[in-house]
Amino acid sequence: MTKRIYAFLVLSVFLFTEIGSALALNIQSFKPQTRRNQGAGVLTSESLEKNEFTFGVGFNWNHNPLETGTPTNRSAGIVDDFITADLLLGYGFSSVLSVNVDVPVNLYHNIGPVLIPSRDKSGGDLGDISINLPITLLKASQSESRWGFAIVPFITLPSGELSTHFGDDTVTGGANLVGDKLIGDNRIYLNVGTKFRRKETIGANLGVNHELTYGLGYQRPLVKKWNLDVLGEVSGSTTYDDFFNQDTDVPVEATVALRKSYLEDSLSVTLGGGRGLSSGYGAPDVRVFTGISYSFKPKKREPEAVSVQPHVILFDFDKSKIKPVYMGTIDEIVAQWHKNTNRHINVLGHTDSIGSNGYNDKLSAKRANNVRKAIISKGVDKDHVSVSYYGENKPVASNADSLGREKNRRVEVIHVIVK
Repeated sequence: MTKRIYAFLVLSVFLFTEIGSALALNIQSFKPQTRRNQGAGVLTSESLEKNEFTFGVGFNWNHNPLETGTPTNRSAGIVDDFITADLLLGYGFSSVLSVNVDVPVNLYHNIGPVLIPSRDKSGGDLGDISINLPITLLKASQSESRWGFAIVPFITLPSGELSTHFGDDTVTGGANLVGDKLIGDNRIYLNVGTKFRRKETIGANLGVNHELTYGLGYQRPLVKKWNLDVLGEVSGSTTYDDFFNQDTDVPVEATVALRKSYLEDSLSVTLGGGRGLSSGYGAPDVRVFTGISYSFKPKKREPEAVSVQPHVILFDFDKSKIKPVYMGTIDEIVAQWHKNTNRHINVLGHTDSIGSNGYNDKLSAKRANNVRKAIISKGVDKDHVSVSYYGENKPVASNADSLGREKNRRVEVIHVIVK
């Protein structure tokens, strides 16, 4: 099924982008992201969970996204104002593959009499519907290294209104490579991709063809206890046949946004703004955007604890390697699972209080993941073993003395049966 989807994307893009010359130009390049742990317009590796459904709506106003001249010497405005609403839908097929759909609608536009005989002030036009299929290779929030990687192929359908510069007249598509890194509570994320499209020419200077796209973002908590984050991003593109050569076809934009999350991150609200750093098409003088999204996460079946005492594996100071003395404990955990393969094994990592919170979080994750790998290596189904890590936040003894700290440097392994 997945291979057929990829084949459809590739064939559609190349069949429709290599025939003829285009007659339209889509100036609405901003693709809002409203979910928690995504950027404002740049992607991260955090995909939807299996069977998670999300919907949202984003609004953005941009001023002078298409004009002649330069940012400091404007000759004439082609598109003076553009207000768009984006309906956003997403569904997780698995922890690896999900689908996202963006349906844009132009609420209002103000197009000057440069390429048309008279000024056009109206709205209600449908834009190009876009579909992307994130393939998550590694989630930064779940990996031991705190690195994340994803491949995101996408396709856009020619449903937009050409006369208002709100769509291409053929299918376009391509893919983005996504990488991000969590450093404590901060995230740095990078996108590099390509977009295949038919050649378009407007006037003497603006020519658009197949593009290299890119984006760089940084996210960090602004007020952690309020679940309020700040995001800063720079994104842009350039054509391959005029690589970073002419300002008009090299749009670059910078944005800053605030995002607040509610209801255990199910509900997110975003507010931000930005401006173009070049005179490229689609990079406005001013952009203001906002959005809201809600995720219906799959209900986890309530587990019932098995009457088996948790297994405890202790670690040396600042170490994550399992000591040989505990390999017998691993064998016992595996043997109990084989007696009843309906069991789920929870592996919980902990540390003592020496070191920073961020360092101890990573250390507890390494300890828990090493125990998980050891259990799986002995034949336990990997889908039946989950990992959680708490750093120094759940001690079982006082950290004031060495004996208490020794007890806290642990991994607990708990068996449960799912009802």
